[in-house]
Amino acid sequence: MTIAKKVIQSLRAAKRHNRNIMVGPEVILWPDPERQWESVIPLLQSEVPELLKMGDYDPDSRQGPVIWIKTTVYEEFAKGNNSTYKAPIIYLPGISKHQLKRVGEASLEMQPLLEYFYTGNLWQHRNGKEWTVPAFLQNEEEGLGLNLAQDTATKDAILKCFPAIFEDVKLEFPDRHLSANYFRSLLFPSLIPSILGWLNEGETFLSKFNKEEGSTFSTICQEQYGFEPIDALRIEAARKLGEQKNNWRYVWEYFANSPSKFPKVQQILRDAKPADLGTGLFGIPEESWPQVNEAGEDELRSQLLQLESKEPSAIQERLIKLDADHGKRRSWIWSELKQSPLADALEHLVRMANHAAEPYPFGSLGE
Repeated sequence: MTIAKKVIQSLRAAKRHNRNIMVGPEVILWPDPERQWESVIPLLQSEVPELLKMGDYDPDSRQGPVIWIKTTVYEEFAKGNNSTYKAPIIYLPGISKHQLKRVGEASLEMQPLLEYFYTGNLWQHRNGKEWTVPAFLQNEEEGLGLNLAQDTATKDAILKCFPAIFEDVKLEFPDRHLSANYFRSLLFPSLIPSILGWLNEGETFLSKFNKEEGSTFSTICQEQYGFEPIDALRIEAARKLGEQKNNWRYVWEYFANSPSKFPKVQQILRDAKPADLGTGLFGIPEESWPQVNEAGEDELRSQLLQLESKEPSAIQERLIKLDADHGKRRSWIWSELKQSPLADALEHLVRMANHAAEPYPFGSLGE
């Protein structure tokens, strides 16, 4: 069952009452002081036509100020009777339960709404507090019974991905402690391609995101990959890609599997190459930088040209040594991009030289 279906069930359950001792609620009030649910109200209204939203006058979106809400509720009530009446649900963004109780402090605009605090029901937690999104997801009776981390980062991640997962019929939450990283991954299941897409396109790529997606992407990049996705820092991020440390190793592996999908990353890697690649434990992979491959091709070309005056046995020996030095470049991305033609050819030259060095059988006329 989707989160949306769970919410709808809970909202409609708020209309229940004992018909033997009371009339039904005139409305269901939905206070949301932090506006956590506001992003999914349009999605809910497609399934819950009686859902009204307090706000600027926009009757096509079932939204309007308090006086419009009062009029709409009256018209709905006048159409039916107590047995057929479907109590409207009034969503109140930025309004708390306590504001509904403080009649003396209410503004003139809000005052006509306050009677519903007594003639209607509230959609609220059993502890009497307003429903927050994390609280609903954790609740076992009405919500999903999820085990959520209680830190601010997790709350923020939930709210940012909430519209994207609200009606997802395929989403199944794992039975484990869920933190911010899990919910960010829901919004960005293809995070690594997104990082490479940003390296390749810069701001053009970011323009494809909505506000929540862009904010989540930036947070993940900073917390998990150590960079902020702004154009001025693309070279710095490319250097991290080339260094292949920590989480960047997986980004490089993805890039290495399909470098042609991100054609502009090559130039950024060229610009990002450190002056000193270091050695040993502190060394930076050579394979990441196009200049290293180009220098290898130049060196190999020079070495091959020197072979034309040598004896066949010496040529064979030298080709084997060159292949030991340069053969590794055939596994680099530059080979797939057709930028290592001599290293690629060397494999066949060695095979030909070895074959040519084998004694030709001549023990019989047939041989």
